Amino acid sequence: MIEREVSSLPHADAPTPQSAPDAGLGEIIAAVSDGWTCPECRYELKGQAIHLEPKYRFLVSQCPECGRVWPAQMQDLRPTIRRRLASASAFLWWVLVGGALLGIGMYLFGMAASAASWARWRGDIFNWAALSDMLWHPPVMLVAALTAAIGLSHLTTRRLLLLAIAPAVIGFLSTLALLLSDIGRNALTSEVIAAMIHLGAGYLTMALAVLVARPIARVIALVFMSQNMRVVVSGLWTADGRTPPWLDR
Repeated sequence: MIEREVSSLPHADAPTPQSAPDAGLGEIIAAVSDGWTCPECRYELKGQAIHLEPKYRFLVSQCPECGRVWPAQMQDLRPTIRRRLASASAFLWWVLVGGALLGIGMYLFGMAASAASWARWRGDIFNWAALSDMLWHPPVMLVAALTAAIGLSHLTTRRLLLLAIAPAVIGFLSTLALLLSDIGRNALTSEVIAAMIHLGAGYLTMALAVLVARPIARVIALVFMSQNMRVVVSGLWTADGRTPPWLDR
């Protein structure tokens, strides 16, 4: 059962109403605690009486500043709980985004490290086995770009491209650390070239995937999503200055 931000008036710690109550609003059964303001004039309502309206049995309160009567039960959660939920949601969102960026960065690093190993032990920059690994780039990057386009639908394609720089930097710095980690041996030029080829190919594929992701995501939204879900991802259109198709009908 959701706890309301009210306290019983008979209790010793309960706030008392700051103004005389309107007798027509019914019996006073509680008082407003911290955090609520009048929906009309934004007046601080702490301590105002909460009435049990006699006819419809609603909980109501009256603003002493503008006189508006508002339903007290329309704000069920405590303000502190609402703030915590909002903070937790924002934190979780950033964890998911950060984890995805780190995952793509580690994917690029793994490909570059594999190519460097082939170049080191085989002495061949363009080893066919290493080059065949790049066949994974298109499906992996397209899935990542589609997920980003739908999950971050409020971002334009340009901003998604800027965001894609983050995993590229992660992959580059991780590869650089690997090549410099063996103090007793300098990295071969072939290793560096092979690693950079795979990093460059990976970022180029990721950039191309981002460019085509939004149009594909719009088709997915129109074909497979319900009306309510389309509204949630309407940024796929509005972020680029377009009107969602269902609003043109």
